[in-house]
Amino acid sequence: MSSRKEVWQQFSKEIQATYVKGGFTKSARIEATFKSWQIVYDIFVVIAGTVIFEYTRIRAPIIAKSAFKFRISKKSFLHKIAGKFKKANIETGDSSVDNAFVIKSNSAEKVKKLLSNEKLKSLLLESPKSDFEISHGYKSVGRKFPKNCDGLNLIVLFDSKDEEKLMLLYNLFCEILTSLHEAGEIDDTTINVKI
Repeated sequence: MSSRKEVWQQFSKEIQATYVKGGFTKSARIEATFKSWQIVYDIFVVIAGTVIFEYTRIRAPIIAKSAFKFRISKKSFLHKIAGKFKKANIETGDSSVDNAFVIKSNSAEKVKKLLSNEKLKSLLLESPKSDFEISHGYKSVGRKFPKNCDGLNLIVLFDSKDEEKLMLLYNLFCEILTSLHEAGEIDDTTINVKI
């Protein structure tokens, strides 16, 4: 089986990105450009007692043109339990989406419109069957964006040595950026910031 370094280097070539070697305190990363947006893949680790969770994180700094926020997470057993005690999730009316995801937003109308994009919906439903969260406008782990910009974040717990999944997540991330831009929610200004 190929190492993560080999897979990430190959994946970087496929998407015409740069592979940046990690160090003692930083993980390796992939720095890509999609249209005018900078996209960064990296790894972060969460230690919970004796268990270590390794997440693949994809981030892009963006200029938001509205206050629209959303969070889309894969449903899990814990969501089902918590759902009995918490505010109802937004439902799109599409059972394939509503059965698979917990959706939070400050605009049910805008998130439903976003998720009416068939390509985006298909990519979401194909996404890894593990912990998964996409958020825009919410604080998230490792967020380091300057005050004048916002961020689009995708965090997923999966084997990041799977090049097919890396590509699927890249396509999903790019489709969300495109959809948000076409809806007038984000600017296409290039932001020169190191994340």
